[in-house]
Amino acid sequence: MVGIMNGRVLFYDDAAVFGGHEKMTLNALQSMAHSGDFEIGFVYSRKNVSLESRLRELAHRYPSIGLLPLGYVSGSLQFLRTPFAIDACSSLRSTMRSFRPDCAVIVQGEISLSSLGLWAARRERVPAISYIPLARSRRERGEGRLAWLKDLFLRPYYRLPDEYITIGESVAATLRARGVKQPIRVVENGIDPEALRVMPKEEARKQLGLPLDTYLAGLVGRIECKVKGHDLLLRAVAEHRDQFRGWKFLLVGDGPDKAAMTDMVEKLKLGALVQFVPWQNDLAALYSALDMVVMPSRFEGVPVVMLEAMHYRLPVVASNLDAMKEMLPSDWLFTAANPSELAARLLEVRHSDQNQLLDRNRRIIDERFTRQKQGAEFCAAMHWALNLVTNRGASNLTSPTT
Repeated sequence: MVGIMNGRVLFYDDAAVFGGHEKMTLNALQSMAHSGDFEIGFVYSRKNVSLESRLRELAHRYPSIGLLPLGYVSGSLQFLRTPFAIDACSSLRSTMRSFRPDCAVIVQGEISLSSLGLWAARRERVPAISYIPLARSRRERGEGRLAWLKDLFLRPYYRLPDEYITIGESVAATLRARGVKQPIRVVENGIDPEALRVMPKEEARKQLGLPLDTYLAGLVGRIECKVKGHDLLLRAVAEHRDQFRGWKFLLVGDGPDKAAMTDMVEKLKLGALVQFVPWQNDLAALYSALDMVVMPSRFEGVPVVMLEAMHYRLPVVASNLDAMKEMLPSDWLFTAANPSELAARLLEVRHSDQNQLLDRNRRIIDERFTRQKQGAEFCAAMHWALNLVTNRGASNLTSPTT
């Protein structure tokens, strides 16, 4: 398909934390800038220092990217905060009028995050595309007795985008279950194998100060229990500690629940089995040092950590849900939120021959989940959206769903 030259696209992301979805957004941004087909603005929160640093690097390389920092940041109960963020919305609308985008890409970890961008775009009559990796309801996440009320408040938010880009067929199906009627395009996540060099395990462990003679299992990512399930892993280890002699569990990263998990490790007397490791900007040494990755998540999209672990030929013991259920061998999966089953699966996977499965996973990454493929597909999605805006007008932004 021949796309529009110099289509104007405004990205919006007011997340406070740099995560896997931001990493995928930057992949897409780089591919769009490299193509030379787009003029790009990126509105982001100044509080997301990691995102700002990476955006500045890209903007230095690609003059077609303009950076537009703002002070607003998404937070808890964002679905209640957005309608009352009048000043922030007014400022964002002014930015949209100045930039004059053909469409806006709203980068959303879930539907309420960065929803200020959806509100502003709707008021400025700018076609809005939600780039979203998660669509599970609050009830499905187990957020307590008031989960149904939160879902009720969130329902109108799903009607705001003109189109969705998501990261897998399972998420697209969940969006449809939420009542989404708008077009949904799937652009799968991708990683850059060339940037993920493999180091000798002994060298990697020495570099990170990790023991050489211990079986290392890592839970890598934001320490946020309601999503990533760090508490489930600690309970599993505590309940079966005698069977984990010779193991060390690494909790890699930072996040809102780090203090609570530190207290939990102390309370359960797990200091000899669990170690906190700061986030590593270069993950090559970390993955090279590990023997296994653990993902006891309560919900996920298509996690970047899983893709990277598959590239490194590491077994991934994970909850039996979302993309992990689709992509990982059944022998590596356990019933979500079941610590005893998690412990059993960890032990089974360690003591069985996984070589054929590890080779299979590496082939899947090399053939299907590369940064180049993700970037090309995202560019194609943007060309499609911009062509529709030009040919039919913003009010007719429609297409067959994926």
